[in-house]
Amino acid sequence: MNKFTSIFGKNIKAVVKYVDLDNDGEVLESTKKFEGKPKTQVEYDPSDEIAKYLNQGYVLERDGFDENPIFEEDVDEYVISFKHKHLVKEYEQKKIKQLVHYQGAASRTPEDSTTEIEFVHNQEIDAVDNHVIKDLGWKPKEQSFMIIGTPTLPGFVPDLIEAGGETVTAEDKDKEYTVNFTVNNKPSTSEQSAVVKFVDLSDQNKVIFQKNLTGQPNMQIEYDPEAEIKRLEDEGYSLVKNGFNDNGDIQFYGNADGYQPVFIITMKYSAVAVDAKHPNDAVDPDIYSKESKLTVKFVGVDDAPKDKVQTIHWNRTVTLLPSTKKVIESGRYDSDWKAQDVKVPQIEGYHADMEVVKAPELSQDDQVITVSYAKNEAVKEAKAEPVHENESYTDDDSITDQPVAKQTEITKVVSDLEQNSTVKEQVAIINFIDVDNDGNSITSSGILNGKPGESINDLYSTENPLKIIARAGYHVVFNNFDKKGTVQRFNDNALMPQVFTIGVSKKAKGTDVLDKDATKKEIEKIKNDLAVSKEANPDYSKTMMDLTNVVSSLYDLVSKSE
Repeated sequence: MNKFTSIFGKNIKAVVKYVDLDNDGEVLESTKKFEGKPKTQVEYDPSDEIAKYLNQGYVLERDGFDENPIFEEDVDEYVISFKHKHLVKEYEQKKIKQLVHYQGAASRTPEDSTTEIEFVHNQEIDAVDNHVIKDLGWKPKEQSFMIIGTPTLPGFVPDLIEAGGETVTAEDKDKEYTVNFTVNNKPSTSEQSAVVKFVDLSDQNKVIFQKNLTGQPNMQIEYDPEAEIKRLEDEGYSLVKNGFNDNGDIQFYGNADGYQPVFIITMKYSAVAVDAKHPNDAVDPDIYSKESKLTVKFVGVDDAPKDKVQTIHWNRTVTLLPSTKKVIESGRYDSDWKAQDVKVPQIEGYHADMEVVKAPELSQDDQVITVSYAKNEAVKEAKAEPVHENESYTDDDSITDQPVAKQTEITKVVSDLEQNSTVKEQVAIINFIDVDNDGNSITSSGILNGKPGESINDLYSTENPLKIIARAGYHVVFNNFDKKGTVQRFNDNALMPQVFTIGVSKKAKGTDVLDKDATKKEIEKIKNDLAVSKEANPDYSKTMMDLTNVVSSLYDLVSKSE
């Protein structure tokens, strides 16, 4: 070896790649190769290139260069990955008309009433290439026309006292109504009545208040709705149309028995919901979002874990009236304070007397709870009774290719412990290994936790890691996690994590040759080393021995498949 290389280290070459994850990992561009000594800074600033792609409609998914911008052994590329931004675009509009036509009163016939409502058809599009991702349909899904109260005409009686107000969708056609007036041939001298209705247009014209009035025939109706309008505005409504005395109009009672004029004042609920997901500058966040500290003290053993302090997030929804920028008490969108249940931390080698602290039991004030932990002594004392002498394999369990005899042993141990413990979260790991490099780990899922029977696939997908690994020149040799038509689930084995292994190789497919004897010797050496360490750390040794048996079994299966 050259003495200078030995002293100063061999230069490392690497490139920065910009990758489109939404297009099967397509490499958008690669930089020239950078060269430098190990642990030295890579002299490159990707900010301009990242900005360029952001302007083209991409969103940054992961900046692999920023995470580690130094030259590292075995790192020949840094990946900056993007996904496509999604936009909502207006595709088309549609207007629907409501027409109320009046006839029969000659020159005194009122003018027709015409109102329109509008629907918008939206689509979700890809900001990079503008293709349609999803049709979002028409917004709003439905809405209501205003109800039109029929005007009063002295000496005439209408056949409809109000018209319109139907709830329609974008698929509906225009709505038309005809009101016919006839001469009142039987004038009345009896007391007459009239009604003023306050309706909520945003709730299918639901009546929110009604004022019943009485008076003499053909006399002016003495009523001012301003106070009621103000009260409703304070409750979150806004005025859409005053069909009683807008512009100083004067209304009169009729003079026909059985005819009761109706006047419509249309309101609309305009208050908005404000919470942590929908903040508003007019509302102090402390009104709808708070934090408190929960200190968990562990007792039960001399060497109990240290206290753990967790932050509890409290949230609720309040109702804001935008016109006044005031929060309405008891508004339509108000909700009670809520908090998430708090998981009690799992401590290796211990079991607790509870798994979660339920939110209703928590307080918005800082508080301390005590969790009693006990050592899992029973794990050491429990002894397995093997059922089968010869090892055979099953694909029915998530611990892939684990010998049935060993599964039965573990099941027996768990059975012995059921009297002293509650159901615990299980642990699973998906490991990606390089079969060309003594099975060294390339990456992993990290520790995944879940209850027995819960889906592991819902927590982790191998799609993106395999894309990145493929771009590095690897192909999959074996994959015992992604089985077609199979959902991997957490088992009920509290003593051993589920380990799924995905082996990859850079060798050309079909040229892989396994040195079976050498690999077997390495596995036996690991077992012997673990046996020696058993006296020093029996728990660790047993767990690692079980994991080694799993790897050995996997190796046997791969060897047999050749």
